[in-house]
Amino acid sequence: MDVDLQSIGIQTVQEALEKGSLIFNEQTKTDDFNRACDHILVLLADAFQCFERGSWGTSVFLSITAIEEVAKAEVGLYRREGKIEKAKRSQDKLFNHQEKHRMAILPTVFMGKRLEEALGKERCAELLKEAAHGEFRNLRERRRGVRQTRSWLHDRHSSGIR
Repeated sequence: MDVDLQSIGIQTVQEALEKGSLIFNEQTKTDDFNRACDHILVLLADAFQCFERGSWGTSVFLSITAIEEVAKAEVGLYRREGKIEKAKRSQDKLFNHQEKHRMAILPTVFMGKRLEEALGKERCAELLKEAAHGEFRNLRERRRGVRQTRSWLHDRHSSGIR
């Protein structure tokens, strides 16, 4: 399926604003949002500590989780009581990994030169494509930890995933 990389994230944000459940309480929205930001900072600090220790899989998992939480908090901030159609959690874009990746990695993320200079233009384009096509979700799931294969358990180190 062809995906328009320039618009898929914006379309997903629009759909997330129209259908789902409130993420933040209207009376405590500012405090709730600040707590979400604090949580994101903890995820990033933990991801960095894991990276420094060489725990690559856990670092990737926590980093991608932080990306998801940024999208959820940012978009969730704009959901308003009476302005959003109720939906089951399974249909809510803010509770879907791939949809949160699409919302987080918008083309506007790459508008400045900072990321392009740090990562290169080609890698930035690849990141946008990976977010749109669910590759972050796949990477995140492969980094989760222990999984059972046939009759034995593999962790991310013994299974060759690093």
